[in-house]
Amino acid sequence: MRVTIICGEGKVIVDGIAIEGIDLSFMDPTIRVVQWRDTNGWVEFYPVDDVYSTNLKITDFSPFQAAVDAWQVIYDVETAPAPEPTYEEKLAAQQQQAKQLLADSDWAVLPDVGLANQDAWVAYRAALRPLATTETTLVDSFPTQPEVIWG
Repeated sequence: MRVTIICGEGKVIVDGIAIEGIDLSFMDPTIRVVQWRDTNGWVEFYPVDDVYSTNLKITDFSPFQAAVDAWQVIYDVETAPAPEPTYEEKLAAQQQQAKQLLADSDWAVLPDVGLANQDAWVAYRAALRPLATTETTLVDSFPTQPEVIWG
């Protein structure tokens, strides 16, 4: 596991995936960055009086594990699959799609369009109308849109 903890930014990077805004208040305030690569790493400290100290080599990551644990909680939430839509949400989506299909076919029933199969378009729209407004059952498919046959 590769980990970078940037204390002042509340940023934790695990195997290349960065998450910011993590509460790292538990960390020693003199630590600037922790770097970890599988079995060892180092700690970089903030300078004191503009003098940087030597990095501290570490072979035990346990004092910093809480940062990775906090990263994991956020990562799990952000990458969780979206919940299955509720029946009501599916019904609302069906109604919206039916409304869109009606809007997309408005032109076909205008009197001056002159389709030879205008009756088929009227029937198609009549079948869509309850799906757009009053239908409370989910359907597997929508009515099939008629061909455009000019008269």
